[in-house]
Amino acid sequence: MAIQNALSAVAAAALRTVPNPVLSLLGTTTTENGTTMAPDVRVSSLALKYLSRDFSELPINEARGVVESDAKLGAGPQIAVGPVWDSEIAGIPVRHYRPQHCSNNDQPTVVYFHGGGWATGSLETHDNTCRFLCANADVAVISVDYPLAPEHRYPAAPNAAFEVLDAVMSGALEGVDSSRVAVAGDSAGASLATVACLRRADRDMSQPELQVLFVPCTNLDNFETSSHKEFATGTYLTRKQMEWFRDLYTSAGDDLSSWDISPLLAPEQLLSKLAPAYISVAGFDPLRDEGIAYARKLADAHVPVTMEVNKGLVHPFANAFYVWEGATAAMSKAAGAIRFALRVTPR
Repeated sequence: MAIQNALSAVAAAALRTVPNPVLSLLGTTTTENGTTMAPDVRVSSLALKYLSRDFSELPINEARGVVESDAKLGAGPQIAVGPVWDSEIAGIPVRHYRPQHCSNNDQPTVVYFHGGGWATGSLETHDNTCRFLCANADVAVISVDYPLAPEHRYPAAPNAAFEVLDAVMSGALEGVDSSRVAVAGDSAGASLATVACLRRADRDMSQPELQVLFVPCTNLDNFETSSHKEFATGTYLTRKQMEWFRDLYTSAGDDLSSWDISPLLAPEQLLSKLAPAYISVAGFDPLRDEGIAYARKLADAHVPVTMEVNKGLVHPFANAFYVWEGATAAMSKAAGAIRFALRVTPR
């Protein structure tokens, strides 16, 4: 395993040095509507078939190890920020990031929920993702180590997400400007981010300034969208893996049509109370269509929405910006949206 990880690291570093026009000479992959996968994404997708394993076929602890290794390769060398430390908020472990040269004043803050299907992922898998947002948006970031399934099934994760966001927005946390808070996450973490906002809306509580949702999972009750069918196999996230995640996260008695599990199915009256959203999806992703559908439902409910479709990317671009040029661009756009929403002024 150590040799495999070393070879993967060398391959990831080498890939960054090869221009996309050169990589495109190795062939192309297109969607049914003619969208072309970015050449650097395609080459690394092919390499991963030989250098990684399908985590859904492994015991949960081994699966988590595979996800940890893959995430660290995609995110690359550690990005420099200011002070970083671990603590707890509402009894939940979190990691704090501060920008370099930050003042002693309360900081605009992003609360971040990592991806990983509610069962994998950690503070470590998304350490550089949080560092990227901290450095490029010039904001504080609080990364949340919410409890994972199957040891802690639904509703443990959304309960933790709600409690941490509530504590951050309460005004009681030192170093946080509670009037300038955004919530963010990728994949399952994006679902937790928007469910936390929905729970606050359901209780007529205030909303954060922005919700930033990368490749959000918004409907566990339906795996029959066009993108789910087209990308059921052969991409970084498969239908088999989605079913595995769903079955680890939920129990037989859970209502998958509940908005607390599937936010796409929330009523318009509730959606209309949500914070403005920045939603960024990947063109080659089974979750693409439900992310777009959620953006449309928010817009229909008169919630301001920015919708970005990163046509050449696949699912885990939020922590693959070291190897994929398009992922860097996508994350940079999101950082810009955060800066604007949280009224961050140039230093």
